[in-house]
Amino acid sequence: YHYVDAGCEPEIFNSLELSQKTAFILECVKNASLIKAAEGKAQIFECAFEEVLHGGAELLIPYKHKENENYNVDIFVRISDDAAFIPLVRVTDENGFAKTEKELRNYGRDEFISQMGTVTIGRACVRIAPRKNFYAEFYDLSPVKIEW
Repeated sequence: YHYVDAGCEPEIFNSLELSQKTAFILECVKNASLIKAAEGKAQIFECAFEEVLHGGAELLIPYKHKENENYNVDIFVRISDDAAFIPLVRVTDENGFAKTEKELRNYGRDEFISQMGTVTIGRACVRIAPRKNFYAEFYDLSPVKIEW
């Protein structure tokens, strides 16, 4: 782990309006990332940071990709402001044409990671089986099947 201390006096921070506090925190996070970026990689961090800010809650983050000779399955995740993980499963054929796209229910972080285990592609469906771990049992997770 690498740490960067950032901040200001509590009196100054508490005197700011909410939008100013948010801007200050974002600027601190961005600058800390740039400081810790490997040499020559600061531009990548800056572009990624801007993409996240502009995408906001609608930003689709690639999570998993699986393909066979007929289909490509991509699992993306959106992270809401209340820290819910919202998976989106997109299936395309070998030519890139969409077969189906389905947004799944909201998950907590550990529940999401446990749910997105093994991806199996069939003739007209995709099956996402949960991992076999404590969280899968705790949340009583079961396979997700998406047909087209």
